Amino acid sequence: MRKTGGTVVRCQNRTANSCRIALTVGEDVSFQVRSKNRANPEQGIDGWGEWSAASAVVRGAKPPGPVSGLSIAPTGLDGQARVDFGASALNGARPSEVTYHYDIPGGVQGTVTSGGTIGGLPNGSSRSVSVWAVSTVNGKSAEGDKRADDVNAYGAFSVTVSRISENVGSVSFSYTVHPNGRPLSFVVNPEPGGNSNGSTNAVNDASNTVNVGTANSRELAS
Repeated sequence: MRKTGGTVVRCQNRTANSCRIALTVGEDVSFQVRSKNRANPEQGIDGWGEWSAASAVVRGAKPPGPVSGLSIAPTGLDGQARVDFGASALNGARPSEVTYHYDIPGGVQGTVTSGGTIGGLPNGSSRSVSVWAVSTVNGKSAEGDKRADDVNAYGAFSVTVSRISENVGSVSFSYTVHPNGRPLSFVVNPEPGGNSNGSTNAVNDASNTVNVGTANSRELAS
């Protein structure tokens, strides 16, 4: 056996119709085979036969390396995060032969590029997201080592206000603040631009009821 038109190579683990050859990482190569007949001079078939046609081209490759500098950060949109990382070492693959995959505990998986966005994250609960490279060379796929980063997604907060009762000189109403996954501070002001009369930090919904005199007005500010 030889590299097409070139040097003879050592063939290991030989059987009647196959053998194993060590490939050089990143080298595209094809091979030719020829056979040698046993000495049989009376039949005129002693010696080496002709080289075969070239085989399909193959390339030596190893699994890709891990991504570098992995950073996963919430975007502020429900259940979403941005993923940034440096490319893996190709180890014989071409850039077009490498894809990047992610996994969120709970069964959410997919492909992603650096600077891309992933979804399926719960708001207000930290998750460790894994990212790794997969190369496909010569029709065979290989995974690189995984890297992981924690992320806590959140969405836009909202406030619900409902009128409860109207009294002489005052109105009572209730409000609920929905943080949607991110701790936040909020205050209730006795009048626009006035001093706050209370504040709280909350991850879960926070509710309260206030009584407002008709001579004053109140605003809910975040």
